Amino acid sequence: MIRTLPAGLIDNRIEFFNDPVNLEVSYCLTEGKVTRVRDASARVRTIIQRDMDKHPGKVLALYNLGYSSLEQQMEKYVSCCFGAFDGEADATDGVLHHTEYWPCPKRGSCPAAGVLCSPLVLAYGTLSTRETEVFQRVAMLDKEIADELKISEETVKIHLRRIRQKSGLDNKKELIKLAYQKNLI
Repeated sequence: MIRTLPAGLIDNRIEFFNDPVNLEVSYCLTEGKVTRVRDASARVRTIIQRDMDKHPGKVLALYNLGYSSLEQQMEKYVSCCFGAFDGEADATDGVLHHTEYWPCPKRGSCPAAGVLCSPLVLAYGTLSTRETEVFQRVAMLDKEIADELKISEETVKIHLRRIRQKSGLDNKKELIKLAYQKNLI
């Protein structure tokens, strides 16, 4: 099996990711160096700033959350929009790509949910909040998922069918593999 190196390890692409313990801290990997976003090079900061300029609603949400300085806003913007260390470039050729889903523990309770963070987008559709909750538990038995989420087993089966449709996958084993690849389990 050939594995690809994470973006930024040996090139100038950029991979952003969050500190797994302190969600207020974000890092970038580029040109073989890991730096905290607030200490990033002028090139990286310019890329982030250009993207923030395109999304004033996100910047307003950051301000409303209490992030008033540009330094704080940049770090939290990256955290919310690009927090997963998935090895795929978040920026190439000076441009940030689409935001990515990552399983933030504040999902569901953050007042900026749905404004700053991205839903989970699969090959043929976007998962609802409940479908995402089921997908995060896909390695469990259907009854265990139902009990944990306080829904019926039939509802779990419906959500799993919709997730299969939106992913283009045929069975639970393939869904488990995809959930693992997306760092959901």
